[in-house]
Amino acid sequence: MTAERPRGLARARPAGALIQGYFCALHPLSLREKRLASGKFIYVDGILEMWCPRCKEYWPLDTEFFFASKTRDGHFSWCRACYCEQRWPDRYHIKQAA
Repeated sequence: MTAERPRGLARARPAGALIQGYFCALHPLSLREKRLASGKFIYVDGILEMWCPRCKEYWPLDTEFFFASKTRDGHFSWCRACYCEQRWPDRYHIKQAA
């Protein structure tokens, strides 16, 4: 007999907490230190922010600005605005004046 994996474990998200209504992943200390050293994470006024490689800006690291994902850090690498702009370009197209 082989032991079966419970269904819920395959879709488990990283551990996190709701802070002011937004999901914030709890990162392992080693991962956070690595990302801080590389410049992907920074602290601004005590708030952890993450670099968006598409718009080249830092945004607070919660689900208001980044989609939650099943990656090690618990968030998608692009900010929500960049992801939506790339995913649905017709919805977010800015019309230029003629």
